[in-house]
Amino acid sequence: MAATLSKGRRKLALIPKASAVSADAISVTVLAAATWNPSDYALVDGFVLGVTGENSVVGTPIGARNVVNIPDDPTLEASINYLRDTVEANDEAWAAHTGPGIEFWGVLRQMPTKYANEDWEALDDIEVYDLTTGTPYMRQDAEVSSFHVTYQVGSGTDTSQTVKAGA
Repeated sequence: MAATLSKGRRKLALIPKASAVSADAISVTVLAAATWNPSDYALVDGFVLGVTGENSVVGTPIGARNVVNIPDDPTLEASINYLRDTVEANDEAWAAHTGPGIEFWGVLRQMPTKYANEDWEALDDIEVYDLTTGTPYMRQDAEVSSFHVTYQVGSGTDTSQTVKAGA
């Protein structure tokens, strides 16, 4: 069986933006109400969610002799390989990604003291990503039935939040 996030220390939740929850109001109650657990389907192979580098401005200022590289915003990337369930009615990951343009808050907990199978708790350190799906596609080279989704990362991303208590 392929390694999923649920076997490690990263826990992932996808909260549909249609649920009208704002990024700064993600609470234990909101996370517990998620209808499926992406950590059970997200493969460690091909999991990218977070800062992968920096955009920078490269050029030669007027009057300068050398090219300069000025660091700018961090480059945020999001793409995930998900397992497909062999029973179509149970294939929650595929059902949640039916096409491009679906908006989620992607909530990621990467705490070295907690495993993915542990419940969300108030004050857990989380990263909240403003995600919009691209077109999902089946992986042809995979050993297990799986698909790949690349997400666009929006400006509502906040990589230093904590889970709120209550509703």
